[in-house]
Amino acid sequence: MHPLVRDLTPLSDKELADKIMDLERKYAAAARMGSPATQQIVMFLEDYKFEHQRRLQEQMEKVLKQNGKTFDSIIDIK
Repeated sequence: MHPLVRDLTPLSDKELADKIMDLERKYAAAARMGSPATQQIVMFLEDYKFEHQRRLQEQMEKVLKQNGKTFDSIIDIK
């Protein structure tokens, strides 16, 4: 986690998605200019995308529990 990234849990899903898009635009601009800031932007992006994936996984687990299913019951490896 980048030391300057604050706690991302209070952000709404829309705010999180908007921030990811903003960082991706900034990354593209910095990369075009050959700026060393791209490394810092990538670290921020990783943190925001990780939070997004964590939320998606949490939502999926919630839906599965509501339907009485788990990943173990869905995936049957023999």
